[in-house]
Amino acid sequence: MVYPTVPSTPTISCLFKGFYRFCVPVSLNAAMAEYTANIQETIDSMDFLARAITDVWWCRYLITGSSIIAIIIGFIWMVVIKSCAYCIVWTAIVLFLLALVGLTYLLYD
Repeated sequence: MVYPTVPSTPTISCLFKGFYRFCVPVSLNAAMAEYTANIQETIDSMDFLARAITDVWWCRYLITGSSIIAIIIGFIWMVVIKSCAYCIVWTAIVLFLLALVGLTYLLYD
């Protein structure tokens, strides 16, 4: 049986991604190549997570301002509904009935 030759000192590849530094063997055999690919996928996912967190950090004022504006508009909408609920409900009912009458007219043979 012939065994594959393995170098006495494996070649090392250092991967630099974002804030992380990993040094892994390049490839000794198929299993090691798969292991190295899995590490590379993990590093890529960590880099994606770091970029996502950085994006949220830079947009924190926009997110906070949008949330405050949404809450204010929500309270204004509640006041409008509280004041005009009777009118809004009857307008919706009348418009629905008019739509039914119009649909009936269009579909009548």
